[in-house]
Amino acid sequence: MKHLLQLALGSFVILYFFNSIYSRFDHDEFEAIHSAWKILNGEVIYVDFFQHHHPFLYYLLVPILKLSGEGIRSILFIRIFVFVVFTLILITTYNITVKLFDNKITGLISVTLLCSTLLFFDKAIQIRPDVPQVLFGLLAIYFFIDHRRSDSTRNLFLSALSLGISFLFLQKAIFLMAGIFLLQLVRLCKGKFTFRQIFVYWCFVAFSLSPYFFYLLINGFIADYFLWNWLINLNFTNAFSPLDNLQKSFTENYLVWVFFIVGLIQSRGQNSRDLCILSLVLLLSVFAVQTPYKQYYMMFLPLMAIIAGSGIVSTFKSNKVLVVVVIVILAQPMFEYSEQISSKNHKRQLAQLGKIQYVLSNTSEDDRVYDGDIKFNVFRKDVDYFWFSVRPRTGALATYQSLNPYEYNIYELIAKFEPKIISKRYIDNVANEIIANHYYRSDIYDDILIRK
Repeated sequence: MKHLLQLALGSFVILYFFNSIYSRFDHDEFEAIHSAWKILNGEVIYVDFFQHHHPFLYYLLVPILKLSGEGIRSILFIRIFVFVVFTLILITTYNITVKLFDNKITGLISVTLLCSTLLFFDKAIQIRPDVPQVLFGLLAIYFFIDHRRSDSTRNLFLSALSLGISFLFLQKAIFLMAGIFLLQLVRLCKGKFTFRQIFVYWCFVAFSLSPYFFYLLINGFIADYFLWNWLINLNFTNAFSPLDNLQKSFTENYLVWVFFIVGLIQSRGQNSRDLCILSLVLLLSVFAVQTPYKQYYMMFLPLMAIIAGSGIVSTFKSNKVLVVVVIVILAQPMFEYSEQISSKNHKRQLAQLGKIQYVLSNTSEDDRVYDGDIKFNVFRKDVDYFWFSVRPRTGALATYQSLNPYEYNIYELIAKFEPKIISKRYIDNVANEIIANHYYRSDIYDDILIRK
């Protein structure tokens, strides 16, 4: 049984690796790299350019860009870096499971279930702040669970530190913070946690956040931080329900969801119940946001896999039956992931990277580029503070304009900065004389115009 699970897990990790190398890029990934490139080139996040996520990932990518330079190679290096973070998520998930259930088979099943969850697969190997946010969130949970066993101030500190770092990667960690605080209150009511421990824990969290917020304070960026990270996100107009993604996930991995429910019902022991409470808090949190994209489920999914793994093990005592159940659960996602490694998908990725290289080859380091939707401008300057999410009515630009006056005229920006390359994206009239008199269409890409 153990060897079969190790083989399945190893196969999934290999499939994840090849997909991380060969799959097409989400535009959010280019957003992350371009943000890091801007910081590397002296621009100040929230002040010199628009960004609505916490900044830790972008600062972390700066040394990789500095070492690997501008180009396709650096993008692939960063994908590999994210894959390393993904493997650390698997290791941490395994360790949490073993810590809870003292059973390595349950640990292997849980991690394999996590890998088999298509909702997780879609985002876990992408260059986005959600991935390290989940890693440090899981570390916070691991040390919090371990603290219950050892009552060690060291574990309390490590949990709080990890939670603070998770928050620095992405503000979504606030839901995990709420969940952990709720667990502390539950333990307090049962006499298994003290007011002093709660106070010390959140002092440690504040300590881990203090260097960054002190930097914001002394530079006068506090107002900018709250505007772009919180106020803008709370006012986005393209709201939608999480039910579609939940329904799709249930259809794709219905057995994992079924055994998650079984695990919730059969949970034994305080730590196991704490994890169940935490998982439900994180699952319900998707209903508290206006735009619950797939990445919003990433912090929940490892906990779901742990609980589902425990549900499977507690339901099937026979190893033979357990093997059959696991094979049935893993068969479909294994097939799906294998299909993703296709020449068609790789060609799409090469087309994306080819367009980025084309822009680099036809511009100098001082040239500006208007992209409109983070499709190809990864390593060149932009024409405005709002360099992405400029779509009418539902983008960040439109959201900000609904709160404050802001003049944005793409024709005037093109006339002022004379970008070397522009996209047709969100330009209503390509025949405008500012464009028609100074730009010609690329002979390779229909949506790219080059300055004469």
